[in-house]
Amino acid sequence: SVAVNDQVIVTDNIITGNLAWESGAGIRVNSAQILISRNLVSNNISDWSAGIYLISASGDVKNNLVINNTADYQDGAGITCVDSTVTIVNNVIHGNYCTGWPVYASSGIYIYGAAIPIIKNNIITQNNYGGICYIGGQAPSFGYNDVYGNYPVDYTGSAAGTGALSQESLFVEADNDDNPFNNYQLLSGSPCINTGDPDQAYFDKDGSRSDMGIYGGPDSF
Repeated sequence: SVAVNDQVIVTDNIITGNLAWESGAGIRVNSAQILISRNLVSNNISDWSAGIYLISASGDVKNNLVINNTADYQDGAGITCVDSTVTIVNNVIHGNYCTGWPVYASSGIYIYGAAIPIIKNNIITQNNYGGICYIGGQAPSFGYNDVYGNYPVDYTGSAAGTGALSQESLFVEADNDDNPFNNYQLLSGSPCINTGDPDQAYFDKDGSRSDMGIYGGPDSF
């Protein structure tokens, strides 16, 4: 796994199959300026915050594939954001799982403390124990995410925001681990194509409106 402080760039890595006591089996960041981009974070297991764990961080988390991570005691299997001001954009957060006794929990994105993230253009689907959970502090900025099929609810403590979808994303072949990056491309009929934030800052490489997910935006695969 990756654990960092200060200033860090974590890009184009495969971070998979790690096991941690307590938290941060995939990526753990504490008090740092960050760029976490274009990584596969998958099949990591810890008591809580198994995938990407951000504490007092700032910067960007974009175009990451965060799948099939497990928090086997409490909360935060996908991305956990604590006291952090980060932009979480164009990620796929799929198939993550919380067990144990999560009173407040999310297997997708879990936000609490003084966290003020911007969350846009993500696909957050089929996570067990919720899609996005927000607890306390200043309300995050949500918009243009596809949050769908998360058990038992898609949102806790927050509204969906502008441009939100709740539809099947139509991946090429989700849950097939042979080539996960290719499998999470969008089929031609996907509702997530050209439905991301219409601001030009988020446009795809071809100059079109951003797709949601890891193949959308200027820093896509």
